[in-house]
Amino acid sequence: MEIMITIGATASGHRLRLALVPLGHLVGCLPIGNTGGANVSAFAPMAIPRDLKRLLQDRDR
Repeated sequence: MEIMITIGATASGHRLRLALVPLGHLVGCLPIGNTGGANVSAFAPMAIPRDLKRLLQDRDR
């Protein structure tokens, strides 16, 4: 039962976060590298892993 409650809370948090992404993008509040986990603030910047950073840099060339 506890797992179901945790999954429901996580899903609700993700739905809210996804609904607010367009607004955050428009006002420039989306931090780089934020994974969007339920246990992470939506405004907390996070380091981008090296392998992903390399892929992003290759894409921009």
